[in-house]
Amino acid sequence: MNINTTSPKPTTNHRYPNTIIDVLIKVRQEWELVAEGKSLLNHEGRVGLLLFDIVTKLNISTEDQRYLLGSSLFDEVTDFITRQCE
Repeated sequence: MNINTTSPKPTTNHRYPNTIIDVLIKVRQEWELVAEGKSLLNHEGRVGLLLFDIVTKLNISTEDQRYLLGSSLFDEVTDFITRQCE
């Protein structure tokens, strides 16, 4: 299993807050674990869960999560997660 968890920080300045960079790195690392070392390019995943991962790790309020994801996807994802935790 070859998972890159120690990517070097970019050497160029960027305009994105560090929080966003850190969240995207964390989400990528978690999806790499799910993919068990296989390429994420070829990994089939649940896009709704990926989007939910991003908005929750950015500490976006529940109300804003519902707005960003749309009510239908938000309800589906929260329902899915609730069932997985039972």
